[in-house]
Amino acid sequence: MIRRRLIEHFRRQEWTAVAIDFLIVVLGVFLGLQVSSWHEARLSAKSEAASLVRIQEEFEALAPALERAINSLEATTRATGEVVTVLRSGERPADEAAFRHQLWRTGFLSPVPPLATIYTELTSTGGLSGVSDPELRGALTRYGDACALFAQVQPHAKSALLDPRARYYRAVEWSVDPTAWDRDDAIVSYDWTELREARSELQVWQAYQEEVASAAKLQLKEVRAVLAILEGDRK
Repeated sequence: MIRRRLIEHFRRQEWTAVAIDFLIVVLGVFLGLQVSSWHEARLSAKSEAASLVRIQEEFEALAPALERAINSLEATTRATGEVVTVLRSGERPADEAAFRHQLWRTGFLSPVPPLATIYTELTSTGGLSGVSDPELRGALTRYGDACALFAQVQPHAKSALLDPRARYYRAVEWSVDPTAWDRDDAIVSYDWTELREARSELQVWQAYQEEVASAAKLQLKEVRAVLAILEGDRK
């Protein structure tokens, strides 16, 4: 309709009318683009709001799970150090029950919660760049880096602790009843002489256990940072 009128005005050399029709066309295109842009921005904001809700829900569940894992890892690290200290002394433990508990704990490597599902989704779809708050985006990126560090450290620690050739497993007899493996009576017996030969090996274990715990602490630090930012935004 406007095109036909514009052609007609050109033929009649009605320049004022041509200018008006041209402005109407330009204004229509501009308004169309603005509406489209507004609609896209609205959808993007809605998507981000939904992602932030999921991030908060998942990270609120992650924080206590990481705390429990870290407490367990630290208990294992301390127990390994206590076993090494006793072995260095060269004297059999005065408290046999306590020593067996430490010896049992030494063979543990507590699992740590996996990477948050929402973080995986955001990074795989490029949605992390759509997080408008740069502080929150930075905290999420650091959380991902901490998880990547843990993923590098944990397999080496697991491989060292579960190596069937380890002197620890030659010296320590574990129960064949799997239901006893999470109790103090999991240790059936141990060879004191062989165990003393495992001192250097156990020190390596302790270093791995500490490294895994430190990587988990980095995750927890960034999880808490993310939650603090989200809670601050809602005040």
